[in-house]
Amino acid sequence: MIYITQNSNNQIFVNVSEYKTLSSPTYLWVLQNAQSSVKTYFIPRNITTTYPSMYANKYDVFEFNTDKTQPEVFITSGVADCNIHLEDNNEYWLGIYEQISTTNLNPQLSNEKLLTSLAFIFVSTDNTYYTGGTTNNNIIYYGG
Repeated sequence: MIYITQNSNNQIFVNVSEYKTLSSPTYLWVLQNAQSSVKTYFIPRNITTTYPSMYANKYDVFEFNTDKTQPEVFITSGVADCNIHLEDNNEYWLGIYEQISTTNLNPQLSNEKLLTSLAFIFVSTDNTYYTGGTTNNNIIYYGG
């Protein structure tokens, strides 16, 4: 399972290059909300070679932002980091595709799907409030 934090810079470790068929692919990510079925297509920054980690030889490391106060940028470039807005704070299905293009956001034009996983969006405690009786301890998350 992949854990993504809302309104944050995310560094996600996944194992996709082990299954790649292209020599130097670009990785297209597709997040589909499990309830609303809304899809978000984006190409995050691949920081595997620069990430100082003992896991770098086993996992690929990707970086993207989920800052709702900044404009959405779906393709990482030399001047702009990827920033996506995930409106639904719950479960998503994640698909990661390999492709030659550095700008394609259509998975049907990609080479191959390398990973399918469940992703969960963590909401900051700043975005929670308590409701209900003191015996229930109900917490309702909302987008703020």
